[in-house]
Amino acid sequence: MKKKMWLLFIIFISLGFPDGLLGSGWPEIRNTFHFETEVVGILTMGIFIFSFLSSLMYTRLIAKLGLEKILQGSTLVIILGLLLFSALRTPVGMISSIIFLGIGAGCIDVAINDYVSFYYNEKIMSWVHAFWGIGISFGSGVMSIVLFNGLGWFYSYYIIAFLELCILIILIFNRMEAAPQHSDKQEKSKVKLTKLHYLGPLYYFCYGIEYVVGLYFSTFLLVNYSLSSGEAAFQVSLYWTFLMVGRFFTGFLISYMSVKKIVSIHLLISFLGGLLLLSQQNNFILVASILMGYGFSALYPMMMRLPYDIYNNEVASKIVAYQVGFQYLGVIILPVVCGFIFNYTSLNLFPISILTAILIMALAFKRLYSFKDKNFNKGG
Repeated sequence: MKKKMWLLFIIFISLGFPDGLLGSGWPEIRNTFHFETEVVGILTMGIFIFSFLSSLMYTRLIAKLGLEKILQGSTLVIILGLLLFSALRTPVGMISSIIFLGIGAGCIDVAINDYVSFYYNEKIMSWVHAFWGIGISFGSGVMSIVLFNGLGWFYSYYIIAFLELCILIILIFNRMEAAPQHSDKQEKSKVKLTKLHYLGPLYYFCYGIEYVVGLYFSTFLLVNYSLSSGEAAFQVSLYWTFLMVGRFFTGFLISYMSVKKIVSIHLLISFLGGLLLLSQQNNFILVASILMGYGFSALYPMMMRLPYDIYNNEVASKIVAYQVGFQYLGVIILPVVCGFIFNYTSLNLFPISILTAILIMALAFKRLYSFKDKNFNKGG
């Protein structure tokens, strides 16, 4: 049942809306709450934790509620989170908002990844995730326009909440059926995953290094390459730009190359980007930023639907949910662990952390494709 592709893109654009608000508006938001600068990291981690928890509950929720109710309910939860944060403007409202935004985002993230994995190919998966980047940029743009016109930061939350409401109405009037493995709402999933099933989640846990690069790349360039703050920030923006643009390009590339070849090449490209950072040569910084951004662009979307090529539908659906969840877990844990290591040793280990994560991903990728190429037991 391949239809309503446009609805998938709209949903993932809306998923990026709230992510673009907090970071871009934090200087004004923290003044309202009288918070320190680093509190934004704690709030972001809180959202990721609840996204991780909700992603693990997905297989149970969809068996009871179905896809449509999950998407509609999660969008409503996100709207409530946006309104709680902006209308109350109290610590209680902020904490409640984190819970709602995290739960809503986690459920939608898994639901769409699972849906696209079953009904579509890697091309659409790559484009769907590229549209998430458009949503972030749009949310950040709304915040910029609001602040530029001298309005309170909370007006941007009202605007995004209204847009989310419009998307909720669209969801109500456009049906989306769950994949067949979720069609029996009364049957509870009894799938037990083995160690081998966790290769995909391990791969996605290590993909959390993408966020480590986004957080520490600028500091690494300031300390180790003596760049100015503006120059370092430009390199980080270049990294994110090529990561998102690369996902659109990869969607077209899939028509000419196999997924296995695309992922292999992008693992190599991102690894080369990390190696260039070891050179301590300023001439290589620009190339390293581009290589890492473009290299990472294919690594998330291209591997998401692989479980459906290896296992039966019920097992594959659960693994997809865990892949999304473990990616959230990686984003929660890796920045903290790496930050602790960098603080107590040296930022010289920043490239080493990138290379290590990529190597683990490459090993998991190779092992997974050995199963696929040998027609590993379809029963999971």
